[in-house]
Amino acid sequence: MDTKNNKFSLSIDNSSDYLSIAILDKIKIVKVKHYKLQRTHNFDDYFVYLHDFFNDRYNINSLYVGCGPGSFSGIRKTISFAKALKASKGKNFYVIGVNSLAALAHNYAELNPSAKSKKLLVVMDTKCNDFFVQLYEIKKRKSHFTIYPKSEIEIKKLNELSDYADLMEINKKEVTIVGLPESIIKKSTFNMSVFGKKIQFPSAVNIGKIGFEISEIDKKFYDLQNQYNFFNFDLNPIYAKSAKTN
Repeated sequence: MDTKNNKFSLSIDNSSDYLSIAILDKIKIVKVKHYKLQRTHNFDDYFVYLHDFFNDRYNINSLYVGCGPGSFSGIRKTISFAKALKASKGKNFYVIGVNSLAALAHNYAELNPSAKSKKLLVVMDTKCNDFFVQLYEIKKRKSHFTIYPKSEIEIKKLNELSDYADLMEINKKEVTIVGLPESIIKKSTFNMSVFGKKIQFPSAVNIGKIGFEISEIDKKFYDLQNQYNFFNFDLNPIYAKSAKTN
């Protein structure tokens, strides 16, 4: 592979306990690594991991960033790095901020291409005894996107998910909960289908693939960025609740 002349994208997400970094050639994975972070990790550790992963062998011309919701400190660090990189690369460097919950939905859609459930209730632990919640839909093949958000991001307790589905007028037989680790699923009872894996977190691979999908659409569709915090071009953080240190 010609790493000097080919143009690659760099994607990063640190909205969870993992710092996920990937280099893609369009939607083809070139390199990916996930670093499990300690809750007390500092800014220096963050850049040690980036240095470990990244080098100048790759001609990076675009950057896709998971902007949250999730870890406030992780989101701040990632956006700070992204803005510094954009400043160093110049105005032709393409940058898109992506909703981190969308990465979880995109991962499910890729792993389950024939899934009957076309609606996904995507959740992520806030680390404050509740969960970020957002409804997604798996789009038809002719759509611009693989997945698309259908609601605002809300904060719910685990035992409120069923009532939330009722409020959103969702047929519970047609929805799958995505984002819960197996440790929580085993201790809980749901009246909806649940996609279970030992660990689920927003992967930079899915952030990058969503970013590429966005980069390929006609600019007339860019008004979608204002709907449900799907994506933005200003690297605005998506906190979904008041910021505090974590």
